[in-house]
Amino acid sequence: MARQRHIFVAFLVLACIGSLTAQSGPDRNTTWNAFIAWWKTVPVFASPFEYAAKLKLDGKTEAEGSKELALITNLLDERSDWIAIFFDKVFARPLTGDPAKDGFSVQPSALLVDSIKGLKPGTALDAGVGQGRNAVYLAQQG
Repeated sequence: MARQRHIFVAFLVLACIGSLTAQSGPDRNTTWNAFIAWWKTVPVFASPFEYAAKLKLDGKTEAEGSKELALITNLLDERSDWIAIFFDKVFARPLTGDPAKDGFSVQPSALLVDSIKGLKPGTALDAGVGQGRNAVYLAQQG
């Protein structure tokens, strides 16, 4: 769970940094398509920072790689097709029951459990905040 959260936070950080960088440099579509092609082939918990190593292996100079990474960070903020790839990978893996291997816990958040104590059943919204462990718990509680 912690590793998956770190990777997701890394994407968010890249997106935030990208929104502050200039959009000059490499071609947007070519750069994005190359990144997405790479993203589809790496393990689910690969960090987008690993793409820098790929660029270096491809013969890019540090300056060229930095420009491409800056463009990718902008595109991570603008585009959403990478998100579907990430979650397809997460949900395609069979669960082992081991949070370290699965990348997340199936137990509800202790904060949530404590927060709803004493509340009568009702309506709750748990939208896009994880694998559904808290939504399942809320549903079980009514």
